[in-house]
Amino acid sequence: MNIENGTCSGSKYWIWILLVLAVILLLLIMSFLCCLRKRKIRLKGEEKMREQEYILKELISPDSLNNANEIGGHSREGSDLKIFSFISIVAATNDFSDDNRLGEGGFGPVYKVIK
Repeated sequence: MNIENGTCSGSKYWIWILLVLAVILLLLIMSFLCCLRKRKIRLKGEEKMREQEYILKELISPDSLNNANEIGGHSREGSDLKIFSFISIVAATNDFSDDNRLGEGGFGPVYKVIK
């Protein structure tokens, strides 16, 4: 500090300017990295949703439904029982989420199917 007129010397002034600019640059870099991380998380969520939609479309397609007569090899007339794969049921109930649980039936919990 210059004692005669009470002002900072020129070199200290530039140090403060550089320090402020470094802090601003650091904040910009941190916010950019934060935005990249949020984008990555969002893209992972969208990819998971697309995967679930694909599984649900497979579930709904007629090829994924099997007639019980075709699987068991027994030919019973008039049986309309459809058989679903476990993977398709897990996808349709959102991994047996409590949000999709409707209640309790005689054979166990009852879940609604999400679309």
